[in-house]
Amino acid sequence: ISNLTEKPLAIRNGTCESTIMHRAGSSARKDSALLLFRQEESERRDEIAELQRLLEKETTAHEKICDFLMKKHSQLEIELASRNDNFSKILNEKRDEVYISTRERDDNLDILLTLERRWDKEQSAEKQRKEEEEREKQRVLALEAQKEKEHYASIMIQRKCKAYLKHKLKSKKKQTAKKKKGGKKGSKSKKK
Repeated sequence: ISNLTEKPLAIRNGTCESTIMHRAGSSARKDSALLLFRQEESERRDEIAELQRLLEKETTAHEKICDFLMKKHSQLEIELASRNDNFSKILNEKRDEVYISTRERDDNLDILLTLERRWDKEQSAEKQRKEEEEREKQRVLALEAQKEKEHYASIMIQRKCKAYLKHKLKSKKKQTAKKKKGGKKGSKSKKK
């Protein structure tokens, strides 16, 4: 029993050997853990400080970029409004040009149609005139051919008449020559 009571008393007083060793090991572990914790805490604080510097740097860069983008956005809005105004002006000018060109095209089309009708009339008149000239030419050729035939016929008639008259004149000369030669003889025999 005394042994049983001595041990708890020794444990309580811290004089027990196992307790002392246990306390020493525990203290060493605690010191080691505390040292590791302090090293890790120091590393984490360094990382936090580095991340805070990086955050400040990125925040500054972000603000600068946002300011730049806001300025660029406002410039682009102004430029867009200006270009839209210019586009509207140019579009209206082009619409006016298209309207004028369309009117000119329609006027030119009317002129072209008028000229085509006039051309067709002139061509038709020219064709009729040429046909009339051709008919007149054919008529003149036919008349000339007719006159030539008549002229040839009249020459032939004249030749035949001259030949007939020559023949008749020759026969009269022969008869008169016979009468002069035999005179009465020939007349008596004829009378019988």
